[in-house]
Amino acid sequence: MTFWNVICVTVTLTICICVMLFPFIVPKLYTATMKLVMCHMTCEVLIYVFRTIAFAWGDLPMPLCKTYALTMQYLRLAGFFWINVMCIDMTSKFSGKMRAPSRGLRQPLCTKRFAYYSLHAWGWPAVIVAVTAALDLTPDLADHPLRPYIGDITCSFHSLRTALLYYYGVVILLVLVNIGLFMVTTISIYRTKQQVLDIISAMDNFQSDIQIANREDQRSLVMYLKIFCLMGLTYVTEIIAWYDGSAFTSILMDVNSILLSIFVFLLFCCKPQVMRNRLEELKQSWRSCCAARKMARVREKQDRLSC
Repeated sequence: MTFWNVICVTVTLTICICVMLFPFIVPKLYTATMKLVMCHMTCEVLIYVFRTIAFAWGDLPMPLCKTYALTMQYLRLAGFFWINVMCIDMTSKFSGKMRAPSRGLRQPLCTKRFAYYSLHAWGWPAVIVAVTAALDLTPDLADHPLRPYIGDITCSFHSLRTALLYYYGVVILLVLVNIGLFMVTTISIYRTKQQVLDIISAMDNFQSDIQIANREDQRSLVMYLKIFCLMGLTYVTEIIAWYDGSAFTSILMDVNSILLSIFVFLLFCCKPQVMRNRLEELKQSWRSCCAARKMARVREKQDRLSC
């Protein structure tokens, strides 16, 4: 593990952990979307932890190599399935039947829906990894054309065909699904906007409310689009780095991971309104603390004078 890898892993892990802990420090940041992002960031943190352990270990024996490869396959697929969950959640919020008007990202995520999301994001990768392990470890399928040969030579897939079948093909399919969900959401927002404007075009009292709702929808959609593009870019660079294998593409992937973690931190943890409110709360706490200390000093002086 080179010095550059140590720097990248340290910086990325630190920022990812900060993103996961920040909503507990500032409760206003613990929104439905942030909850999904935290699940995705959990996958990223575990990926970097296992990568660091593997680099520190050196040459892994074959059983550990297979276990490491299957674990990384599961975590990477789970991370991308959580991106898919964000897109599904976005579509459900902005669709004409399921959305609450002008609530955008503030629409709460109920426990039942989050359970379905978790089953989708954690369950399907588990099924894919189980199929991969079954085809790889079953003795009767030793010469089967679909055997992945994972961990036999390197701690990854042996060929491009098996990698496309058990990992990159799934990623490409999810990317296409996510793009379709964005298109459906955009069309739904446009149609809803036109219908509402047609209904209340003569009601001037509601014009400002409608404009605010439309701006909220646009901001929410743009935020989801940024998340999808940036997180999807990570997997695109990963595919390029895996196919090319050069040192430059590996450095490019590390830089992209750092920039992604910084972007997520700025996007969710450094919102101007939330930061202003937090600073105001800190100022009020400081003033209250100073006032309490001042009152304590006054009482102490009064006690001394009374004695």
